[in-house]
Amino acid sequence: MRGAAVAIAVGLGILLSACSSEPDTVEPPPLVAEAPSLTVEANGAVVEVPPYDYCWESGGVGTCADWFGSQEATPIAVSGTSLQLSWIDDGELTGWFGPGLTEGCRTMRLSIRQDGPGLWTAALPEGSGSYTVTIHGSAAAGDTNFDISVEATSSDIPVGLGCPDER
Repeated sequence: MRGAAVAIAVGLGILLSACSSEPDTVEPPPLVAEAPSLTVEANGAVVEVPPYDYCWESGGVGTCADWFGSQEATPIAVSGTSLQLSWIDDGELTGWFGPGLTEGCRTMRLSIRQDGPGLWTAALPEGSGSYTVTIHGSAAAGDTNFDISVEATSSDIPVGLGCPDER
């Protein structure tokens, strides 16, 4: 019985010593050179879109910088139904579009096709109107997001964004 009590006491001592009252201090990793911007081409115009956040990892420690770039969506006028995108070669892009922060409206998945290393085509909805496109980029260097404010004029039909006043 005494041996069991000693074993329990030793086990508790080891357990308690592992639970230090002082938290480990971990420094966030240094910023990787610079968050990569997204290049968007529409109607022959080329626009550099800065990221609005960026998350990266170094030495097994990850961190994020919110509002890394501009807090405003980058505006672009579009008369067609696609955007040409270029980003880093090892990246993957996904996206959504919707009315931005309008209450009660839904966000829909954006179809993005990779055309080659660092090159993609994003298919926009047919119709005219204003909406926000959010692109998420993921790569070995880190993850980031971009907002693009689209003013589309591809037809006389308004883009349906599922807002309450459209029902």
